[in-house]
Amino acid sequence: MKSLLVLYLAFWTLIAAVELDEIPTNECLSKAPQYSMHDFGYLILVAAGSGVVFGFFAVLIVGILLLVIQPEWKVPVIGIALKALAIPCIVLAFVLLVVGVPMVVTGAYYSRWNKIYDVSGGCEELIQIAVNKDLINGTELHTTPEEMLIAYVGNSGAVYESLKVWNLIKEEGAEAVIHTGNFDFCDDSSLFSQHLDEVLGNITFIPVVGNNDLHVWEDYQEVLYDRFSTNEYLQCEGTLFVNYWCMYKGLFIAMSSVGTKCGDGYQDYGWHESELRSQLELAEEYEANWITCSWHKNQHNLQVGYFGDETGYGVYDICAEYGSLTVTSHDFAYARTHALSSFGDAEDDSVEPNITQKCSRDEDDCVYDVNAGNSVVVVSGLGGFYIDQELDEERVEDEIWGSTYVGQGGALFCKYNFEGISNLAYCYFKTVDEKIIDEFFITRGEAPVPEPEPIEI
Repeated sequence: MKSLLVLYLAFWTLIAAVELDEIPTNECLSKAPQYSMHDFGYLILVAAGSGVVFGFFAVLIVGILLLVIQPEWKVPVIGIALKALAIPCIVLAFVLLVVGVPMVVTGAYYSRWNKIYDVSGGCEELIQIAVNKDLINGTELHTTPEEMLIAYVGNSGAVYESLKVWNLIKEEGAEAVIHTGNFDFCDDSSLFSQHLDEVLGNITFIPVVGNNDLHVWEDYQEVLYDRFSTNEYLQCEGTLFVNYWCMYKGLFIAMSSVGTKCGDGYQDYGWHESELRSQLELAEEYEANWITCSWHKNQHNLQVGYFGDETGYGVYDICAEYGSLTVTSHDFAYARTHALSSFGDAEDDSVEPNITQKCSRDEDDCVYDVNAGNSVVVVSGLGGFYIDQELDEERVEDEIWGSTYVGQGGALFCKYNFEGISNLAYCYFKTVDEKIIDEFFITRGEAPVPEPEPIEI
């Protein structure tokens, strides 16, 4: 009987693989930065500006030569002596310089530099959305104690490994995906939408913008809104997919674009901290069972790769005050901290994060109480695009980490209201080859912790 079950599962796994093979992919940024249609206009501006700057040098040299040599020859037809053109040539040269340099800088800033350093390109026509409070207060739709599985992932890409991660999420039975940004790295919203439609189907999709999504943000925003606006189980408010919050069946999700240059206040960490606090106060007002904070970027000490400080610690501290699971990506790795109540000080390296609960990496039952004052931070950045980066060994050895991993695409899954217990969640990171890399429990207050059912591999 067991062998028949294995054959049955193998058969359907093969069928799924064949279906994935039929879906188009694009490796784009896995080889080199790609340019969107926005970029080509800026590249033309760079070329034109470069020509004008070249003209500056040419005309300046001519003007200086005329000034030094003082030739008596006259220009045919107009009869002006060449030496009389020296000063006008020098003046014209500097006019060309004043015109050309801004053209080059503007074009470069909004083309390749924009791509690499994520300066806002197409992130302009943003959608504002208001919540229907009547659908939150006192309704079972948004405070259900039933067990629900939520997937967390970022850095997806449009490669075959990306499809495998989407398929893992579907096969695992997740009813919603919280995506932490960097959708496909190709500026191709149509392809990204096709991947969601053909693999995820109608699974609820709750995203936040990543730095590689900025160039054609209006395009992404359009296809995401088409999926988003028809979900009756989701109520959200704010600048959609940028700085907003949602309530989904008792799970309050606070989303921020901190560090990612999109929307208001992107250069002001204090602005984002204030926005997050305002959102999380609503989580208390609506008596949310669970709280998730999510954004794309991170601080250097709160990832295990080589990215720098890009968010400040304040947003992490605020989410800890309200007792959240905080999920980011940006870094191409999986990493999970122990429970922390504070995270550090960007101005003072001597300030250490405060670990409130810790368990051994080999311990069977890692249980963290994320009630007010504690947070577990997870980097879930193995959505498929880049899965084998070199880890920063110094960061990996930091005592804040409960688990770190690279090597296969995968996603973090959290089963909230585990076995019907409304303040207990079972979370695990699973790869596309069916391996459980990490598992832990989170509670909000005291809760019985049953053994999770073994997951068939």
